[in-house]
Amino acid sequence: MKRYLIKKIGFIMCMIYFLLFLYGFFEVHNVKSLNIKPLTLNNTSLGVNVSDKISVFMKEQKHRQSIMHAACKQIYSHPIFWNSWLKNIFVDTHHNLTFCPVYKAASTSWFILLLQLNGKWNDRDLPRLLQIIKKTFLEIVDFQNPDLSKSSNRFIIVRHPFERLLSCYRDKYEGAKNGYYYAKYGEKMVDLYRIIPEAQNNLKTTLIRTANTYLKSGAIRTDIKLPHTLQGNPYASPFGPTFPEFTRFVLESTEEDNHWKPIYKLCYLCRIDYNFILKFENLYSESQSFIDHLNYSSIIKPRWENPTKGGNTGEDRTCDYFKQLSKDTVRGLIEKYRKDLAIFQYSPDKYLECADK
Repeated sequence: MKRYLIKKIGFIMCMIYFLLFLYGFFEVHNVKSLNIKPLTLNNTSLGVNVSDKISVFMKEQKHRQSIMHAACKQIYSHPIFWNSWLKNIFVDTHHNLTFCPVYKAASTSWFILLLQLNGKWNDRDLPRLLQIIKKTFLEIVDFQNPDLSKSSNRFIIVRHPFERLLSCYRDKYEGAKNGYYYAKYGEKMVDLYRIIPEAQNNLKTTLIRTANTYLKSGAIRTDIKLPHTLQGNPYASPFGPTFPEFTRFVLESTEEDNHWKPIYKLCYLCRIDYNFILKFENLYSESQSFIDHLNYSSIIKPRWENPTKGGNTGEDRTCDYFKQLSKDTVRGLIEKYRKDLAIFQYSPDKYLECADK
């Protein structure tokens, strides 16, 4: 009887593992250009103690790294020739950490955590964050730098490319709320793509100047009603680029800001072998597991700084904005971010469905 029960339990366990295998095998995120099968580990349900969570976390990291390696081999069938000069890579030599900040994917939060780890953070220093980072950490400028190869914990935080793109738009460009980014790119977006009535074509320069003067005065923050000089001005309705204007610029311009640049370019993927790939969608739990793995949980705790004003930029919010885009535009975005989608196993399908016909 006892032997029978042991056999029965063994059979049930085998079936469970087989079903889990099938689940992982068939859960394919549809990036049609690559034939890679992702595996999703649910680290909220597998064990409750810290060592179990770290074990699950590490298995998932190994899997993500193997997906990245496989994707890089398929994407680049010939040797990759990168510029030897690097930007955007920081090394904490004291704690053996290399970090590539992916902007609009918790980069501010992790900059602060790294400074806290080194006893260099005060919340009043937030406006000077990047200056302090560059003074505190070694900024790698060459692939041959030995500090890059010696660092055993090379990590990034990634995010669905389309949610990251929308977060950039909402935070930096929507409503011309950020004067620096409006001056840098936003005005170009409006100037290039804003449709104005034919009768106003010869007034274009004046209309743009009038709207920009009003924006720079700061009156937009307090005025409820537009002054007479701006009523009927298409460049004040709305202020700043619309989401379709913004995405057209992202697709058509040769200029790329770090907030929307594809991650594979920003962080030199397929050349720097990141062994920790945290996902923004599980920011708190994965950050905690990473901190626990490093044995720094008594010093730092996960945090999220600088969330987009007006609420989180998640799947549903992104779909609402993608309804403003044509399917051809979304296909263009899929092509632009194809490598990120493949390497990090994100699906674009839902957002293509959200797009206007």
